Amino acid sequence: MVENLRFFSIIDKNVRKSFYQFLELVKFPQKGTIIEEDIDDTDFVYIVLDGLVDYMNYKADTKMTIVAATYRTGEVFGDASI
Repeated sequence: MVENLRFFSIIDKNVRKSFYQFLELVKFPQKGTIIEEDIDDTDFVYIVLDGLVDYMNYKADTKMTIVAATYRTGEVFGDASI
């Protein structure tokens, strides 16, 4: 399933195989589930296997939450340094 995503196509096949053993499949089936509250300080990479994920940003000065980005199937977000 994940081996068909563009994110993995740029990684050497042998490195990919060792990388797969560290993957953990976590499903968030309920709309409105908060994955992380501080994504800027995460140690994880998230890969959207199906559906949409809204990256929301709370602005304390206006007390409003805005959708800063929407990630779709096949897109990756989280810790870019990994």
